[in-house]
Amino acid sequence: MLNLGCLIDGEDYNRLFPLGSSESKAKVDSLPAASYTMTITDGPESEMSLELNLYVIEFQSVNIVVGFTLPDSVKIEQDIEFLFTTQPTAERRMPEDLKFKVKFSEEKRSSAQNGNELEKLEYIGTFLEKKYEKTKATFYLLDYKGIGNPDKE
Repeated sequence: MLNLGCLIDGEDYNRLFPLGSSESKAKVDSLPAASYTMTITDGPESEMSLELNLYVIEFQSVNIVVGFTLPDSVKIEQDIEFLFTTQPTAERRMPEDLKFKVKFSEEKRSSAQNGNELEKLEYIGTFLEKKYEKTKATFYLLDYKGIGNPDKE
């Protein structure tokens, strides 16, 4: 099972807390979610042939969407465990990790954008953020591949 973590803002954490807290009577192990792989390729006029996969999970019941890249050595799995946490506050000194299991679908979507991996990631991240903003969902973009890390080898 692939395990991933996401640092979310306090408001989103508060929506998840009753569903994922070990102290909650309403605790659930999984959340309703839709998922897909977004493949961003170069446009037809490009001389490059660079492809980027962004994996997207929509947690509809809590209005949270997570998009993430994975290193080439890690393959997406059907079973994923997502861990959510937030920054400590005066009221919540040590936030509990909230874990949910998700089944990742085989649905595929595609988009075209010329550029290197970082340009593709910025393009699709901005596009999805605006798309989900219209539905009042918070979009989190996680770069587990390290595309945005200038020290990446």
